[in-house]
Amino acid sequence: MEGFRTLTSVFSLGLSCGIFSKEMIIQWCDQAIEAKDNVPFEIIEVSLMSKSKIDDIENKLFELTGHFKVEHPAKLVLSIIYDKGHRYS
Repeated sequence: MEGFRTLTSVFSLGLSCGIFSKEMIIQWCDQAIEAKDNVPFEIIEVSLMSKSKIDDIENKLFELTGHFKVEHPAKLVLSIIYDKGHRYS
């Protein structure tokens, strides 16, 4: 579950930074629902939020991650940003 919370935090931070789109987050939630037997209810809710604002999706993901340590997820998001920068330069 810890790895899933880390991944959820990465997607939440990435959505906030604009490196992930709302559609990408919803697609990830759909894939998580298909792959796991027992997903948190917040993931199911996000999966159904295609017409919602990005802020609402961020808040729902935050409900799942709560006050989870953001140091590791933040480093992962920064590495994604770095990788995208090198790929397109």
